[in-house]
Amino acid sequence: MRCAILLCMSSALAAPAFAEDRDWSGAYIGVSAGYGWGDNRVADDNPDLFYRIEPGGLIAGGQIGYNLQIGGWVVGVEADATIGDLDRRMAPGDSVGAFDEVSIEVDYLASVRLRAGLTSGQALYYATGGVGFAAWTDRNFVGGVQFGDGLDHSRTGWTLGAGIEYAVDARWTAKFEYLHYGFGDETLPPTTFWYIGSDHFETSFDTVKFGLNFRF
Repeated sequence: MRCAILLCMSSALAAPAFAEDRDWSGAYIGVSAGYGWGDNRVADDNPDLFYRIEPGGLIAGGQIGYNLQIGGWVVGVEADATIGDLDRRMAPGDSVGAFDEVSIEVDYLASVRLRAGLTSGQALYYATGGVGFAAWTDRNFVGGVQFGDGLDHSRTGWTLGAGIEYAVDARWTAKFEYLHYGFGDETLPPTTFWYIGSDHFETSFDTVKFGLNFRF
C-alpha cells in the first residue's frame, strides 16, 4: 500500500504542473474549424457591367506557432492554412443579366502573422496581423454553359484580426479568433475572363474559428 502511494506521488510530481498564471512561452501546433465568408466584386471597363458575389461556408484547418512571454506580455509568430466549402453560385438574374450565372470557389486561405497580447490569469488576449494568401476560381455561365475557361486567382495580400486563447491545462489551450483578409484591386487583360474589356477584381475574406493548440 505504501509503495502504491509513493508511486502515485512520484507520478504526480513528474506530471507538468498547471499554474494559475501559465507561462505561454514555447512552440505549439493545433487544429481549428469555423465559418468563412467573402466579398468578391468583379467589373468590366463598362461601368454598367459588374457584379458582387459573396461566398460563405464551413472551414477547417490547422496552425503552428511560437510564443515568447515577457512579463505579462506575449509575442509570437503563427502560420495557418484553411480549406472548406467556401463558395457560391448565383442564379440567372441575380448577377449580370437574365441569362448569366456566376460562381466563386475558394481553394484555400492561409497566413503568416505576428501575434501580440496580454495575459490575464489563464487567458491570453491578442491582436494579430501579417501576410495573407488565397486561391480561388471565378466562373461565368451563359444559359447554364460555362463561358470561357474561368479564372484562377492566386493572390498575396494582408490579414488582421484578434482573438482570445485560454489555457485548459499545462499543455492544451482553446481559442476563438477572427481574421480579415484583404487582397485589394486586381486588373487583368480583356482576354482573361469576360473577353470584352479589362477585368477588375476587388476581393476580401473573413473567418471566425474555434481552435485547440498543443504546446510542446
